[in-house]
Amino acid sequence: MFAGMILLLANGTFAQTRCFEVKKTNISVNDDWRDSSFIVCTDDPAVLADVDNELLLPFSQRQKIVSGNISASNGGYNSNATHDFLWHFKTSYWTLTGSAIELCDGLAYSHVDANIAYWLDTVGSFCPWYYRVNEEVKTASFRKSLTPSGLVLFPTSSTGSIRLTTPEDIRGRLSVLNPAGQIVLSQDLQLEAGAVMSLDVSSLVPGTYICRVDSGEGTMIARFSRI
Repeated sequence: MFAGMILLLANGTFAQTRCFEVKKTNISVNDDWRDSSFIVCTDDPAVLADVDNELLLPFSQRQKIVSGNISASNGGYNSNATHDFLWHFKTSYWTLTGSAIELCDGLAYSHVDANIAYWLDTVGSFCPWYYRVNEEVKTASFRKSLTPSGLVLFPTSSTGSIRLTTPEDIRGRLSVLNPAGQIVLSQDLQLEAGAVMSLDVSSLVPGTYICRVDSGEGTMIARFSRI
């Protein structure tokens, strides 16, 4: 995916989707490098105008923060260097705002990625106070990332085991995360395209979990419930 895509709207007009790097304002040597920035994209004319106005100011004088709903997977673009985030702002479902509630404040990796089930299922939004739009990403070639639809998990509710399949060969690591974002099950994964594997989840306490597959191609996630 590239910034600068052209989309045809229902009214017959064209809108340009543009992407931006959002950067942490106070980076220290003790910070996890993955918290330093993330990527957002939008085709909303009002938001784009707001972003352009912010970019006219020196970085230190930019006051507005990104705020909006988040979804699972990196959306094909939300990354920082070699790291693909497990979440992304829904395109055109975020804005720039001067203030936001503390509940949705946090760090891109150390908070949201590390506790992804909590942020997706309980908070549902992200409004990091200490990040500002840094620059437009004009020619960045984003790493391939597998979307949630690439991982098929069934049944989605189980007392004993779940089964997994994917439309392509996968070599990587499978992890199951609890609602607090803690890894409760983990194993190496080698799965041929179309093959089905069974995963025993009977030892888990009832609740909602995320199944995450990390490979050299990116990350796939899917939810299931232990009942």
